[in-house]
Amino acid sequence: MVGILQESYLWADQMKTDIDWKGYFGSGETFFKKLLYPKDSWSYCTIDTVQADKFARGYFNHLNSYGMDFDVMTDPTGGTNRSYARVLYVATGSEADKAGVQRGDFISFINGNRVATSNASKMVSGDSITLTINHIEYNIEEELLYWADTTEVVLGKSSYVEDYPYFVTAAFSYQSRTIGYMMDTRLIAGPYEKDPQSVEYRDDMDSIFATFKSLGVNELIVDLRYCNRGEMSMVERLASYIAAYHHDGEAFLTSHWRDDLSSHNAEYNYDLSLTNGNALDLSRVTFITSRYTTGPAEWLIHGLQHTLGADNVHIIGLTTAGQNVMTSAVSTDFSMTLYPVVAYVGDATGDYDYSAGIAPTFEVDEASYVHMYNFGGFEEILFFDAVYSLFHSNQEE
Repeated sequence: MVGILQESYLWADQMKTDIDWKGYFGSGETFFKKLLYPKDSWSYCTIDTVQADKFARGYFNHLNSYGMDFDVMTDPTGGTNRSYARVLYVATGSEADKAGVQRGDFISFINGNRVATSNASKMVSGDSITLTINHIEYNIEEELLYWADTTEVVLGKSSYVEDYPYFVTAAFSYQSRTIGYMMDTRLIAGPYEKDPQSVEYRDDMDSIFATFKSLGVNELIVDLRYCNRGEMSMVERLASYIAAYHHDGEAFLTSHWRDDLSSHNAEYNYDLSLTNGNALDLSRVTFITSRYTTGPAEWLIHGLQHTLGADNVHIIGLTTAGQNVMTSAVSTDFSMTLYPVVAYVGDATGDYDYSAGIAPTFEVDEASYVHMYNFGGFEEILFFDAVYSLFHSNQEE
């Protein structure tokens, strides 16, 4: 591991190599973490013989899952100090979806046991489980929240759930503009867990933008609130659909390796040829973000902020995770794959100063609202605010 990291690790000169001899008798993962630069939050490793979703979002593990993500919180009505799990996302076709679990539901019991942080993992994967679901309503006259109803649902045994990137796409007319909306949860070319050579997701992105182009979309909202995985080729592709119409051939992003590996530094450009003639004629773009918005999604936003200007890149939601670096997979002879950080990712000027995350133009925490609605509809708070931001320059109104 030490040798591998010395070859390409961005912070090789700040590795911890004076490890006590006892440290060599722990697990490979534990030893790897001990070697890393203390401020490195992004390097990781996987055990090749273990099926694990290395890009799990919150509680959602799509390789073996009931197919939902949630937050554990105390009673939002304030009536008790009990814990509830609030459902944030339900994957189409998953066991949770089949059982009727919906975004915004509150789960109070798992197999008759009250929800707590200590047992929340039981709602991720396992055998068939029974969940008790509750809903909240608001009494206008008394100005209070109350629990309105309780139901029980049974989820079948967990299994693989395809984490399809484009969970929702839509196009609609509003105030003489045609707005395209696309949720993107993974900036990858295909479901590699099914086929390592797949480009299914890349082809689907092409089809989505072909539809947007045919409908005359001239405003775009890209929902990246759950996007925490990706690859540079798909970042370039999406960026080109957004900006290549006016900026073809211009630099978009730059990578910056350590000094002795500077020959690996690269420039990534907007490329009209990637868009099959379907690049949109846009002067601005709106993104929806959250604390899950990580890495390639952040590279996309950061690069476009320089190209289009910060005022023309609206960001609705919460500050992103702050992954301003890229990792590279390195296979080993001991059934592990290492993913050390190898380079910073900057905009066209080389600026990679966003390790604290990219702050929103308009901060909105959907968790602070009583109800959650389906993605891509005007009732959904982040979608509504994203549309609102397109037509109101003063975000404080």
